[in-house]
Amino acid sequence: MNKKAWLDPTPEMLESEEFDAIWQVIKTWDVNVPEAYDLYCNANGNHVRAILDGLNLMTFTKKKEIHSLESKLLSLKSVTKTQSTKGNYDANEYMRGLANGLIMAEAIMDDKEPKYFEANYPEKNREEKYPVIPQKILKLNWDEGNVRTGIGLDVKTLQEKIDEIIDVINDMKGVK
Repeated sequence: MNKKAWLDPTPEMLESEEFDAIWQVIKTWDVNVPEAYDLYCNANGNHVRAILDGLNLMTFTKKKEIHSLESKLLSLKSVTKTQSTKGNYDANEYMRGLANGLIMAEAIMDDKEPKYFEANYPEKNREEKYPVIPQKILKLNWDEGNVRTGIGLDVKTLQEKIDEIIDVINDMKGVK
């Protein structure tokens, strides 16, 4: 089997505090690296070099991960800022919800309390907000739950409400 060649420490490594700190820890160890040699041997500079190289690789990888995360956070902040501008967040409920979702994501990343955009569709302006929905349907009793999203309604109650809507539409059309 071909044995793996070990790199010697560089002169700079030999002078570093990190090299000395690692050496102080491992100098009494018996080390076995089957890929490089047979049996055990005392720890040496090659082992310290291997540890230093591993630590440098981990540090490099962590720095790349941190840079990537910072880059993604900057992108999130940019998209949130764009979505939070007048004409975007206030265009309709969907766009406000999208802005609020981005605000929540950014707040989670920043470990801060989110400041959401409030709905600006008061109940009295509902006729203006939903002009295509006949007012008789809007006046039906929806107390069983949040019908617009379906949350809180069982299938039977929802079917009853749908039947009421169909009856109102048929009445409006003169269908019996």
